[in-house]
Formats: sequence, C-alpha cells, structure tokens
Amino acid sequence: MYEEFRLLASIMAYGWGASIIGQVGSVSGNVISLTDDVHPATWFFENQIVDSFASDEATVHQAGMVVTALDPVARNVTVNAIGTTVATDRLVLGGGLNVAPHGLMAGVDDGTYVPNYMNIPRPQIPRWRSYIDVLAGQTPTKYGNASTARRAITGDVLQKAMDFQRLKAGAARQVDQFISNLPIRRMFWNSLSPDRRFDSAVYDGGWEQLKFSNGDVTIPWYADELCYRYTVFGLHMGRPVTKAQDRGDVNFHSGSFDKVKDEELFAIYESPYGAAEWDDATGSQLKQIYSGGQFLDAVGAFIKWYYNVATCAPRVHIRLDDILES
Repeated sequence: MYEEFRLLASIMAYGWGASIIGQVGSVSGNVISLTDDVHPATWFFENQIVDSFASDEATVHQAGMVVTALDPVARNVTVNAIGTTVATDRLVLGGGLNVAPHGLMAGVDDGTYVPNYMNIPRPQIPRWRSYIDVLAGQTPTKYGNASTARRAITGDVLQKAMDFQRLKAGAARQVDQFISNLPIRRMFWNSLSPDRRFDSAVYDGGWEQLKFSNGDVTIPWYADELCYRYTVFGLHMGRPVTKAQDRGDVNFHSGSFDKVKDEELFAIYESPYGAAEWDDATGSQLKQIYSGGQFLDAVGAFIKWYYNVATCAPRVHIRLDDILES
C-alpha cells in the first residue's frame, strides 16, 4: 500500500490536476493501446484501478477498470472489463477526474493545460504564464503536437528557451535545474562531443547526472522515468551562484542570490493537515469489533495527503515541448 501511495504521489507531482494518465488510441478486446503522447507507460501498473472518460472529459464510459497486464514497449494496457471505452477516451486514476493535486505541468504552463492557476486567469496575466518552447510555426498543444513537429534536443534549443525565460524573469531568477525523462537526457548526452560529456571524470559503465553550462552557471540535469515524454522542464529553484558571478547589483550579494521567497519556487504546499496521515472514517481505525461470536476487522481508515506542488511565479520556469526521444 505504501509503495503504491508513493508511486501515485510521484505520478501526480508531474500532472496538472486532471488525474489523466493516458489516452486511448484503439481498443481490441480488453486491450487498450495508448496514444503516442506525453503520458509515460510507467504510470500504469498491475492491479491499478482506472476509469475511462469520453474526450469531452466529462462523460464516464467505464469506471473501476482493473489493470491486469502491461506491455510498456508496445504501450498496451489490458484491463478486466472494457465497457464502452473507445478510441480518444481519457484514462483517469480511479476516483474521478480533476481530483489530483497540481503538479509541474500546472505550474509550468501558459494556459494550455491550466487556464486558471490558483484562480488567476493566465490569458489576462502575462506574468502568470511560463515560457513554453515549441518548434517554429507551432503552438503549445495539450498532450503534445504531432510527431512531425518533434525536434532534436540541442544546446541551442535549451539556450533559446533560457534566454526567453530571462527576459520574463530577470537575471536574478535564472533556470538552475532541468528535469526530463531518461531518453531525452540520453539524446542530449549523445549529441555532445566526447570532451564535453563530463566535467572532470569519465564514469565507467554509465553516469548519474548531466550538466549544462549557461555562461558561468552550471545547471544539473536530472532524469526520471516518471517524467512526461517529449518534455523538458527548466526550473528556477534558487540555487546560489559562485563568488565569481557576484555582479555587485541589487540582485546579488556576497556571491549568492538574495533570499528568494519560497512562494516563487516549486514547493509542496500542504493544507490543512500537512504530511500523509490516516483518516479514520468510522471511529474504529485499525481495530476490531466483536460480532457473531468472533472478532471482525473494522478498518474504516484510509491514507490521505492534501498538497499541491505549486509556484507563485510561473514566469520563472520554462517548458520545452515536442522533444524527440530517439
């Protein structure tokens, strides 16, 4: 139970609050073939409970489907009952649509996924929109643009996005962390000439962290198998700069950034109860009652966690969409 809870919390940390974990490309018997979109197949696991909603994201086609088998390479999910699920349906975490917390995709957005972020309308507030980088001639599209719009990840693509972010956020709020899935980070690593792949050492048998140099600032690049496909997040997390970067203006002092308000950074906002805890729904949490001449379990408790992964300064973060994985 705890392993599943941690996995679901990690999945929802990337989402935008909709609970959507995939789109139906086609149905054959009880086998669902997922659309080739931004959702990772690693978001599904055996015995997971999912619902299917029509493409209007309002009409339930089948609730309580149980995942019985997976083929992550072919992006196939087998369920115990398909109901009226059809192509273009949305697969949603069991429990309903729009019940998940806000995650990275909600905070790093221009309104494509979350038009109203914390009840503030993004179309009317430029400072509430992140810079979303796509191929020239394209516009940010929910679930990603067509495969013909995907492009290779290069230093120039990254630098362009960071330059636009700096225009929106200022020099004191630079991107200082990248997050992507494993294939995208590997593609960028493969694009580098051998002498640029490592700072000072060659790692036998593999490597853990990639770094990107933006002038004098070295940006760590983390990869996660649960991160969205075809996507790179560039976050400002308030990491200090070096003494050599002290510029002597109001934004810098003693070789580090002035204190950044926590609200500008991505953080877990916990309300009202904070960390995960048991919710005793019946007054008999983890206890037994005597009935019919024997003790019977009377567990009326479930684990819950109220939180949002959010930022009060979306403009300081960027997202690159439609990045090739191979």
